Amino acid sequence: MFVTIVSHCQGKARNRSFSLIDRYATRIGDNVWTTQITMEALKELCRGLKSKVSKFTSVAIYRNKGYNYQELYALIGSKKGYDRYGRYAIGTSTQTQRWPMFFRHAALLAAASGMSHDFGKMTEYFQGKILDNSIIKDPIRHELISAWIFDYLSNKGSWDDKTFINAWEELKGCLNSLQNGVINLWQGNESVQDAIKYNIITHHKMFGPTIKDMGNTPQAIPHQFNYSTFVNEDKRITEKMKLDMNKIKTAQIAAILKKIESKQNRLENIKSSPDYLNGLSFISRAALILADHEISSKDEGEVAKNELIANSKKKYSQDEKEKLEKGLEKQADQAKKDKRRKKITDSKHRQIKAEIEAQKQEIEAKKPKQSLDFHLKGVSKRASELVAHFNPEANGLPALEYYSYENLLLPGDTNSRFAWQDKAVDFLKEYKNTQTLVLNVASTGAGKTFMNVRALMALREGEPVRISSVLNLRSLTLQTHSAYKKDLGLQNDECVCTIGDLTIRKLHEAEHQDAEGVSASDKEDSETDYEEDVEVTATSLEANVPSWLNDLSKQKKGSTRDVIGAPLLVSTIDYLIAAGEPHRQAHHAVALLRAASSDLIIDEIDSYDVKAFVAVLRLITVHAMLGRNIVISSATLMPESVQAIADAFNTGLRMRKSAFSDTSMAIVTISDTVGPEDMGADSNVYNSYQSYCQQIAQAKTGTTKKFKIAKFNPDKASLHEAIANSVLDLHNDQGFAINDSQYEKVSVGLVRVANIKACMEIASYIKNTFSGNSEYEVRVCTYHAREVLSRRFYKESYLDHILNRKDKNNPNARIESFIKDELKSGKDSETRKNLILIVVATPVEEVGRDHDFDWAIIEPSSMHSIIQTAGRVNRHRLQIVSNPNIILLQYNVRYVEGEKTGRGVFVKPGFEIRDNQVSTHNQQYDLTELLKTKDDLAGIDFQNTPLDYSYIFGTPARSRSLFAEYDAGSIAGRINKIKDILSFEDRLWASKWFNEAFPLRSKEHKTQYHFKDVGKGNLGLFERRDTGQTPKMYIDSVLNDHEDLDNTFLSPTLQESLVFVHNKDKTLKIEHITTFDVYGNSDEISISWKGVETR
Repeated sequence: MFVTIVSHCQGKARNRSFSLIDRYATRIGDNVWTTQITMEALKELCRGLKSKVSKFTSVAIYRNKGYNYQELYALIGSKKGYDRYGRYAIGTSTQTQRWPMFFRHAALLAAASGMSHDFGKMTEYFQGKILDNSIIKDPIRHELISAWIFDYLSNKGSWDDKTFINAWEELKGCLNSLQNGVINLWQGNESVQDAIKYNIITHHKMFGPTIKDMGNTPQAIPHQFNYSTFVNEDKRITEKMKLDMNKIKTAQIAAILKKIESKQNRLENIKSSPDYLNGLSFISRAALILADHEISSKDEGEVAKNELIANSKKKYSQDEKEKLEKGLEKQADQAKKDKRRKKITDSKHRQIKAEIEAQKQEIEAKKPKQSLDFHLKGVSKRASELVAHFNPEANGLPALEYYSYENLLLPGDTNSRFAWQDKAVDFLKEYKNTQTLVLNVASTGAGKTFMNVRALMALREGEPVRISSVLNLRSLTLQTHSAYKKDLGLQNDECVCTIGDLTIRKLHEAEHQDAEGVSASDKEDSETDYEEDVEVTATSLEANVPSWLNDLSKQKKGSTRDVIGAPLLVSTIDYLIAAGEPHRQAHHAVALLRAASSDLIIDEIDSYDVKAFVAVLRLITVHAMLGRNIVISSATLMPESVQAIADAFNTGLRMRKSAFSDTSMAIVTISDTVGPEDMGADSNVYNSYQSYCQQIAQAKTGTTKKFKIAKFNPDKASLHEAIANSVLDLHNDQGFAINDSQYEKVSVGLVRVANIKACMEIASYIKNTFSGNSEYEVRVCTYHAREVLSRRFYKESYLDHILNRKDKNNPNARIESFIKDELKSGKDSETRKNLILIVVATPVEEVGRDHDFDWAIIEPSSMHSIIQTAGRVNRHRLQIVSNPNIILLQYNVRYVEGEKTGRGVFVKPGFEIRDNQVSTHNQQYDLTELLKTKDDLAGIDFQNTPLDYSYIFGTPARSRSLFAEYDAGSIAGRINKIKDILSFEDRLWASKWFNEAFPLRSKEHKTQYHFKDVGKGNLGLFERRDTGQTPKMYIDSVLNDHEDLDNTFLSPTLQESLVFVHNKDKTLKIEHITTFDVYGNSDEISISWKGVETR
């Protein structure tokens, strides 16, 4: 292609970029080049320019488009002077940008809230304790007092210092009522006054009740909205809440009140609808929180003694403190010596000690950091300014420009299995100016990941695009990030990946593919990750993001700039979920900044349990409120889930419409089987979606998966026997031959179980049962979450390789190679004619692993999990089968072990609910009954039956299975109980309980361990946060374990896994690659071929 390059670089960036461009193109002017160049070389040039980009870099590259014109290909560095099409301004002028009225109102609301948010700090008690080192709870927190004072002034309509003093006098008679929750300060956002009070009260905490208030019924709907988070028992309440008249300056107070009155008067005539005010509150409160943090970090300098104080700081810096402490230590040592040498008396020594102790207290003392006047005015002004950053038209954040993604919207090969995407893209282009919820229910392997991004690009064709793609697992996050960069051709500064563990990301990069899954064991079995720290891929965003974001990133730890600034963010959902959780305070505000400017993809949404699903619904509502398009992706999305998603979307859209009346909406479903369809603007999408999915189930052709049910008595011995018999049946039916091998038949199978304890137990049973079998050589390995990281990486690397069977000519080639080159010979291997390789895995295998097994035995947890696990069978080869390649167990392990009452058995994982609020599944645990439909309860043997989506969706001629009905009932039952809260009609949406009772992750006690090299050829096991020197156990780092590994495969010793990892990346430290987590308290920890075992 033919390109023209123009540089407006300055300083060192000019010399650097000129030198690089000169290597690729011919200079035809002082700052202009032209050349004919290949696409590969052009991308290489762009990478080189981006690798050293700074705020002084500005390079535009144009390519010929046909014979008639050139188009912008890339704009690297500063975009100053350019428009989105690459046209350069011959001159510039400035004018004030007129914001939409919604954001102007939000700015006024934030300013008024900021000016009054800390009135409650004016008490004598607070002014005294602010310089005290002890942590003392207030009888009534200052936020509630501040809101009461503001409310009093608003109701009086008089904003002068006399009314302000009177308010404090009136407060004395209301303190007990406030403390007891009798006075109801906030009943929802019915007026501007209410919205300001909401911001003031909640700028540190949300309302009560809390989950602790609910006792043993945390999910029960509270009967009483309250203020428990703001009050504490204290009999001296009247004394402590007294206004500090000695420091009150009436001129300052009058000036502050005048500004509040001015802001409120300008808000007098705005809409009083709760939807409009709730939307305003979300934005203005977030701006207030960010402003409060930012201003509080500043040092005003010397604060006069008679000033009201907002906050304090240590009297001495850390360096000064250390210097003074060393001096005092010397004095103390000298006094001891003088006493010992009888130079001073005992009395004098005690006196010196007392003086030193007093000086130590002085070193720890605090001094004023900011006056309250400085703080209130600063927060008010900054909060008003920060609102602009929530306006996507004014925040200046970088985006994927149309020229960079235009080719992705062009049609591809009409005969490709991905041709359905082009039809979906064309369909979605018609919804360009419509706020759209897209439901992508394409089947596994149809390219959903790529289509999710194309869908959002189609909805904004011709415009800049910003996208957030969130997932439930780190493994899927890493895979998706890699796929986006490869398939979309994006650079590091365009596509950022955030996960919770830097080591896992490095292992993923080293392997160029993937790694990655409530009693204590239930937490491990959930296969999810709680995002405590954010790690991001390296980027060069600093030069491209606006200055306000660079400033914000300096205040916040971690990678705020990259996470907010990246045009395309791929992350575990833990980071963005805070956008829908106001109780997360600053985390909420920062996540909301991202949400305000980016469309959203939620992949595999039905991988969340019911409580976590509620947290995801809150995220959907917030994005809809902010005017964003949303893609929901899953092949097994049930109508009940879709209705809840649509309701959440409509709730957000309702708030959006109250602010932007021209907003239109659509809900569109796309699939690889049935053409795209508009579900209609009606709030009830259940029927239209169900009909669509039934068409999908009916249209599926070719039986690639058949199943039967293994029947057995519900006891452990019968369960184990059923598994062993199923292994042989499936191998005999689905095994394949290998050339030039002693084995006449080979198969690779999956045994999916619900939790780690059962995984280890069943793996041991299979190993021992087939040991010494003269006909079948059975090798087994485990795959679950409670594993040393290096060993898990070892297993995943091999499984990802050998179970990739996409080679149409020889799909078993990698398995053959593994058997011949890697599989260690076991006892009497040469006499056996059948080889069975078995992976016993927890739900970590269900989602995100691109594996193709010959067969599977599945312990039932939910209809969703059965279909997802079945997706790992015959996944790449898609061979038509005549005999079952899947066996479903009649009962699950929890039922067999006697958990037939109490909390249910289809739990963790599973959707069954049994508490005092909701009870589901009718205590029906026999799969031969659960797979029937409500229309057909006659005897069905399920002995050679196609396994398809009809069991989840049904068909026009047949209802879905009872199992799917019960699962769906769990979701609908829980959601219906809190429907009014989710829709913001019940003010409990603003309570701490609502966020705590329905979290994304259940926070339970977790201990992280790792190994360290302790010398003499040993590795010692330590708690990750333990600074002690005594390990809990030793492992010889030179000699292999003497464990019996016969009848196993992919079960490396710790030492073998370390060698494997270091062959990939020698920079990784042992303590980083040998981590593992244990939930709950464990007295004993041991490591065997099955993983980390606890007792």
